Amino acid sequence: MMMNDLVARLTHRKKGYTLEAPFYTDKDIFDVDMEVIFGRHWLFVGVEPDVPEPGDVMVVDIGKTSVAILRDDDGEVRAFHNVCRHRGARLVHEEKSTVGNLVCRYHSWVYDTAGQLIHAEHMGETFDKSCHGLKPVHIRSLEGLLFVCLAENPPKDFDEARAGDGALSRAPQSARDQGRLQP
Repeated sequence: MMMNDLVARLTHRKKGYTLEAPFYTDKDIFDVDMEVIFGRHWLFVGVEPDVPEPGDVMVVDIGKTSVAILRDDDGEVRAFHNVCRHRGARLVHEEKSTVGNLVCRYHSWVYDTAGQLIHAEHMGETFDKSCHGLKPVHIRSLEGLLFVCLAENPPKDFDEARAGDGALSRAPQSARDQGRLQP
């Protein structure tokens, strides 16, 4: 489906009514949605307590992309494409687990929790492991809420909002702070 067709369908939809059935069932529309929305913007994927200790990992699937979110040995939360760089096999199969290292089940390539390749059998002496680490995924934490972005260059809005004029830190924390609830 061409983007112009999609825009035309959206522009001419009946206001106040649900979208037409193809918006929920058409593979082409789904693919555009995955690329334009899920492939380019920050997505909420979990909370830091989902990976509380070094070596804790959780897997989030976004369309056809699998992302491994883990806490490294230094306590930093990181995100990587959940794919071995050797033959493209999935590294972490469980939704949540704890690992010492990430090990591919097929050829036993081993990655540390910082995503560096630390072991690759039978690759020869000239093989440079430092060129074959896991591909990172952009990740940000806001007050313990985890967001990822699959784009090569993520939108700057997240970092701008955090660094800007402090608006996020001044935002009301609850309806009570907004004066809508009485104690």
